[in-house]
Amino acid sequence: MTWKELSDKISSMTQEEQQQDVAIWGEDFCLRKQCALEKNSEDMFYNILWDECIPKSDLEDGDLDDPSTKMVYEAGKYYIFG
Repeated sequence: MTWKELSDKISSMTQEEQQQDVAIWGEDFCLRKQCALEKNSEDMFYNILWDECIPKSDLEDGDLDDPSTKMVYEAGKYYIFG
């Protein structure tokens, strides 16, 4: 889905529906009612061995060589974080 498609779907909602809290859910996590629209200023990476995402500037030597390290947020893009 693009941001334009999301905007169109929100525009088609009633005013009452638009005032409701945003909630997100997915296959790998349960319903989350606290979320935020964010724009990262730096690429963020995740590895199954870590407890959280790490900015590129905080990666240690060799982290990017590990096939389990994946970029999950690209700098300059908007994301719904929950």
